[in-house]
Amino acid sequence: MKKNLSIKPGEVHGLEGIEIGMSPTDVTLIMGSPKTNGPTLQDDGLWQQAMAFDDLFVLFRGSSDSSLTVYRVCLDHPRYYKGVIGVSGADAEDHVIRRLGKPDKVIVADDGLSKFSYYEKYNLMLRFVRARVAAICVGT
Repeated sequence: MKKNLSIKPGEVHGLEGIEIGMSPTDVTLIMGSPKTNGPTLQDDGLWQQAMAFDDLFVLFRGSSDSSLTVYRVCLDHPRYYKGVIGVSGADAEDHVIRRLGKPDKVIVADDGLSKFSYYEKYNLMLRFVRARVAAICVGT
């Protein structure tokens, strides 16, 4: 079955109903009870928090622990995900490059088993394992 490549990519602002800029309460109202770590103060002076909902990970940051907002949403192991701008879980890396072009930045994981491709104009980061999409992230 051929995938529809006629959809024009554009900047992505969310996954699974979770949008960049939402508060932790906005997220839990949509997703329910998360596995979470409490807000922590980072070396850069910003507060950060993570929430996990099965294969969906939501990262927050803000200038205080009460001003946290979503800055990244990731779907890990998105094999059956319907796709983001024409890219679906388990797509081959060459399909992604044909669809989105060459990434702005590529970082190989320290263990050499995966890599991260960043597409700044789409607000998108993809993790590849064995040359297939293994995670889709939206946000900076």
